[in-house]
Amino acid sequence: MVNRLNVVPDTAYETFMGVANELFLHGVITWARIVCLYAFMGRLALWARDRRMHSLKKKLPLYVSRYVGENITHFIKGYDGWEQLCVEYPVAEEISGAIWRSLLMTGATLGLIATILSVTS
Repeated sequence: MVNRLNVVPDTAYETFMGVANELFLHGVITWARIVCLYAFMGRLALWARDRRMHSLKKKLPLYVSRYVGENITHFIKGYDGWEQLCVEYPVAEEISGAIWRSLLMTGATLGLIATILSVTS
């Protein structure tokens, strides 16, 4: 995707802003879109690194923080800050742990039922 943007150091900020504005078109802001913005910045940084555009790579965090500060901060504050992102998108390990706990409880319950049936029959 980045290759199709024709990014050059002189126009990188405008290119970044164009993608960011498209991502939040019509003022629609969601946590998923905010994550996409940061993911795009990360992908752009890797692209810049691969092309030895070190000055551009260093500027990208400034671009995203400026954009977030000017356009998205009200959304983040309105949803109780960055902590809400963690609530809405829990870490995969937490979800995995919950699944394993429920499977363990199910297995223990089935084992108990099997033991009771075995003893009573």
